[in-house]
Order: sequence, then C-alpha cells, then structure tokens
Amino acid sequence: LKFESSSDLGNDSSGNNNDFTVSNVSAHDQMTDTPTFNSSSNGGNFATYNPLTAGSYISLSEGNLKTTGTHTGDEGCSLATMGVTSGKWYWEVRMISMRYSVPAPGISAGSASATQATTTGGPRNLLYYAGNSSNFLRQFDATIWGSITEVETGLAGFGAGDKMMICLDVDNKKAWFGKNGSWFNSGNPATGANPQFAWTGTGFSINPSIQEYDSSSSSSSCANFGQDGTFAGTETAQGNSDDTGYGNFYYDPPAGFLSLCTGNLPVADAIDPAQTDDNFSQKLFSPI
Repeated sequence: LKFESSSDLGNDSSGNNNDFTVSNVSAHDQMTDTPTFNSSSNGGNFATYNPLTAGSYISLSEGNLKTTGTHTGDEGCSLATMGVTSGKWYWEVRMISMRYSVPAPGISAGSASATQATTTGGPRNLLYYAGNSSNFLRQFDATIWGSITEVETGLAGFGAGDKMMICLDVDNKKAWFGKNGSWFNSGNPATGANPQFAWTGTGFSINPSIQEYDSSSSSSSCANFGQDGTFAGTETAQGNSDDTGYGNFYYDPPAGFLSLCTGNLPVADAIDPAQTDDNFSQKLFSPI
C-alpha cells in the first residue's frame, strides 16, 4: 500500500489486488508528509500545531492544522511543532470563523518567554489580531525579544475564507503579514522592506503560533505549512512551492523564504547520510 493516488488511497500496488476500502477519508487527507525526503518535491515532515502546547481552551483537528476556540470568554493558544533559530520561513492561515478580533496568528519564543498554562496553552508573543471587529498587532511577554518595532499601517480585517500569508526572517529579526496575495504596508519580504514586526533580541527559537477565542461562538482557522494547499478541502490547491521545490502553497512564497519541513532544516554532519561513511548505522546506534 503505497498510497500513490489520492483518488484510490486503498489501492494495493503489488498487483495482487488486495485493496483496502476507503471510508471517511477524502482526497485532501492524503499529504506528502513523510519521514523521508528527497531533492525533488518531497519535503519530509512538515510542521503542524503541537498538541503538547495546546491547552484545554483550544482544540486541534484536521491533522493538527485546524484550530478552534473551546472555552467561553477566554483564549486558547498553540505553537507549531518546529522552532527555528535561523533562516527565512513562510506559511499560510485560512480564516474559518471570526470572533471579535481573533483568530490571531503570530510567532512565539516558546519556553524561553513564559511558562505554558494547562488552560490557555503555549505562550504567544507577537500576534496579528485579524478578526472583523478590530485589527491590530499585540505583544505578550515580550521582554526576551529586546526592542520591538511594530507597524500597523495598512492592516485590514479578515473574514471567513480570507487567507493570511506570514513571512518570518529570523536572521534579520523581521516578520510580515499579508492578505489574499498582497502584503500590508507595501511590505516586501524578499527585499526586507516594511515589516510589521522587527526586534533586537537573540538566542531563542521561534515557533509559529495561533490564538483562538470562544464567546457563544468560536473562532477557527486552518494553517498550511506546505503540506495541504487545500486547507482541509476548502480550497483548490494552487501548487506553489518554495525555492527548494517543497510545499504546496496557495500563494507563491517570496524568494528566499522556505516551508517549515525537515527537508529544509539543517542536518548535523554526524547524522547526515551524505556526510557519513559506510558505517552509518553504527554511528546512529553506538553507545557513548
């Protein structure tokens, strides 16, 4: 069972025709996410939201890409499974339902900035409140980020079906937000111009984050870190990849910005098959 065809997921490719019958699995549920990666289009494992950072006030579904607020009168947060200390990264968030000023996508310094709460979840730091009542940037537990500059010029509200683009430049300490293919404030991540957030702090890992809210009705959104350009079957995938050929994004990532996947993460020489000799397995499993 190689699951080679999204239209026939249960096909037995051995030729023996011992097919599985597919039930309650849609074509968009087949993703390229896999433990291995190569130099063409397979980026390995992609980031998702991490259930271990999601408190009881937020729920995760659709392969930990969809988030929904669950606690009346309070926010719930979650961080992505991959944090980065260098490089340039791109991801997207599709709005499903709005409640006041949320959903609020953004970035977090994780455990370096605050203690995780069992209710509200992992700490969020620099967020864009994208809801339909008001739109603004906000800082939480921001001391570790050093001096922060935020620019709210040109920000706009989001509605159900709108898609947010997010660029994170860890090397130059900047972040950009965009809506439906256009960057706010004439921002240009490829050239480094006009970011929404800039900071001076160093020495910590940065994770994508999300905040949702519930008050008689819940806010909800769905992220795409490159593994599902349909946003759980709600859109037609546009097939845009990053500079390495990885990912399936709705919009074209700016030059130099990559998807958060293992194929794009640095690999230590000691465990990189391309950098080791024939005794590779013993290097991985030998006692020290």
